[in-house]
Amino acid sequence: MTTESISIIKLNQQYENLSYKFLIFNAVIVEKHYMENSIYIFENSEKIAEYLVGKWFEIGKAAQQKNGNFITALSGGSTPEIFYNKLSAVNNNSLFWSNTHIFQVDERLTPHGSSDNNFKMINELLLDKLRIPYDNLHRMETENCCGKNSAEEYENKLRFFLKLNRRTSLNFDLILLGLGEDGHTASLFPDSIAINEENHLISFVDDCNKAHDRITMTFPLINRADNIFFMIIGENKAEIVKKVLENKKNMFPANQVAPVNGSCLFLLDKSAASLLSELD
Repeated sequence: MTTESISIIKLNQQYENLSYKFLIFNAVIVEKHYMENSIYIFENSEKIAEYLVGKWFEIGKAAQQKNGNFITALSGGSTPEIFYNKLSAVNNNSLFWSNTHIFQVDERLTPHGSSDNNFKMINELLLDKLRIPYDNLHRMETENCCGKNSAEEYENKLRFFLKLNRRTSLNFDLILLGLGEDGHTASLFPDSIAINEENHLISFVDDCNKAHDRITMTFPLINRADNIFFMIIGENKAEIVKKVLENKKNMFPANQVAPVNGSCLFLLDKSAASLLSELD
């Protein structure tokens, strides 16, 4: 495969194929030489969630064996809710969870109890149901402080934690991202100055024209991750999926996700993938 290639894999029934590193599902592989990305297309969001649960434990256990812990970052929004629900049901290994640390990709500047607060959703669907120590949950604090201070405090916390755990490259084992209809990911929006941030790991975002200002991980941090997963569902995402994946000239924020030494997988349901030309 060239440096400008794309793999689209339709996933249905599970079986083990030793030519891949994963368990894949009735793989039908189509290659198109225009971009380097791996795209897995599932029947529905439930199948994506099941796949992600499997990858969570596969990557997590490998990270714990190698480094002593599993360091991950999760996104808010409605898309990953089904994944968090399924993951919360697999809670039978207290040793695994005691060595798992969960950070946030981004957060709205809202009170913790607000329905718009990402951590509130993640906590209710997932974290409250896990045998995970409270100290392993690294929440973006957004109460009683300005956005710039909140971003600075979270970056300092993050740098200290990663250094303490000998992650000199500041790498996460797994980051879960979404894709907005405008091409944003995390809280990195088109035309926001945060998408050009080169020095800070966490940025304050007050130019996104949204109801709430945000704090977010930046590309210098995201692109250090070992494993990045985009979870994208719904027909309303089909147009932006096509634009992001099929036209290199369209530099949406999501196009700037390019792991330095890791992998990036786009996990789509059939609706989100419906406009990709390779499926015609």
